[in-house]
Amino acid sequence: MWDMAVRGIGVSSVINSVRLFANSNTSSEEFTNMATAGALQSDQTYVVKAIRALEFFQSLKDESAFGAYGNPQLLPSLNGPSVAADNDRAADLYNLLSYGCHLTFKAGEKDQFTSQLVYTPAGMGVFGSTSVTNRNIISNGWPSHENVLLLAKDIPLPARQGFSVRLDFFPFKPINGSVPGAGAGTTAGTAENPAAPYTAALDPLAYLNAFDGIKMLGVILDGIKTRDVQ
Repeated sequence: MWDMAVRGIGVSSVINSVRLFANSNTSSEEFTNMATAGALQSDQTYVVKAIRALEFFQSLKDESAFGAYGNPQLLPSLNGPSVAADNDRAADLYNLLSYGCHLTFKAGEKDQFTSQLVYTPAGMGVFGSTSVTNRNIISNGWPSHENVLLLAKDIPLPARQGFSVRLDFFPFKPINGSVPGAGAGTTAGTAENPAAPYTAALDPLAYLNAFDGIKMLGVILDGIKTRDVQ
């Protein structure tokens, strides 16, 4: 089973603590394969054996490609003559979300599993290298069935059992306290420009929403679905 927090192009408005598998995206397979929100249909049951976090980010700054193929009005309609985010920012997103976004899987009234996204690799996706500077080939881990988070114990979802996945985004805040070295909560500083305290946190969620390229962030609950009557 899968569900997406965001899937599309352009700026977004994903909220903190967004809940997947419990929203109204049902029957829209580009976002989810859930038929009903928050529970399985009828008397179906499910055994969750693995959890995968899906991440995909690609800049649309290559106007010669994205403008010539598909919709020639794509870039002007997104952000004037060109989009702002390049693939350096896309690469930053993979890292920021891997460590700055926490996944919590809840079944019934209990949190069954929680971790940073980096602990739940997808075990799938395009993988390799390219010499084309405006292309990004990164995924959440390498594509292999061995690179998947297998749960220490299967988590059963009985018939009519409610469940969801929550994504919490935690900012990287300025470091406070007396730590040796000029970098503690400050810029490094130079002889001409003394070190100064950081005044704002780095928010992975704001970074995600402001990215105006192709973006996809979601979760797969991998396992086996059954029903009493086949």
